[in-house]
Amino acid sequence: MKQQLFQAYANVRDAPFYAQGNGTIDDTAAIQAAIDTGKHVLFPQGEPITVLNPDGSVNHTEIGTYVIYGTLRFNNEGQKCTFLSGAALELDKDSAGVVISGKDQTFSGLLIQTGTHVPSGPPGLPTPESHTAHPDPCLLIDGADGLLLETPWVNCGGRHATLVRIQNTEGITIQGGRIYGVANVDNDGALILQTGLELGSGVKNFSAVSLAIDNTGFGVVLKGTTETISFLDCTIEQQTENMI
Repeated sequence: MKQQLFQAYANVRDAPFYAQGNGTIDDTAAIQAAIDTGKHVLFPQGEPITVLNPDGSVNHTEIGTYVIYGTLRFNNEGQKCTFLSGAALELDKDSAGVVISGKDQTFSGLLIQTGTHVPSGPPGLPTPESHTAHPDPCLLIDGADGLLLETPWVNCGGRHATLVRIQNTEGITIQGGRIYGVANVDNDGALILQTGLELGSGVKNFSAVSLAIDNTGFGVVLKGTTETISFLDCTIEQQTENMI
């Protein structure tokens, strides 16, 4: 029974994947290899990191993140992914983000962020910086019919103009969670107004329950043809009006 249980999961930190989760090393290939097994992917907490004061004494301990330099793709039909408390994907400044494209997938506790370590629980705030807005969203959902996101957190600084983009997907449910932006400026000093959630063409039967979208330029933006969109007990706070 124990052997069967072990085989049913792909723990990204175990052999043969060995993701580090230390907030520094690129874990893209290791995590992609775990995803490609098609098994239930488990993301435990990253490596504990001790932060020292200038005099060498211990200031505090943080939980390291799984750094993504490239593009992480979840494209296996029926796959499940579980993020334990404190486990986070941290996008490098040049990362094209996370892509979900397989049908009937389930994600529990998915946490995506940029530029900071995260303690156990909700993410902290990335450090503001000047840069050119990244053309890709932090999270792209494309052709992921039947997707279930349970308490997702997408917390990205202004380097990504769009935090979550959904397109060509029928039957998606988001239960709880938060999409949180960080006001930032580009290299010319202009404010980057992030879009929290963009619903593109081909989105049908979208449902969000108890989802919070805040600190974005545009909370929710509809682009193209969408059908049957539902927001129940959700909160949306942003710097401009919604474009629904």
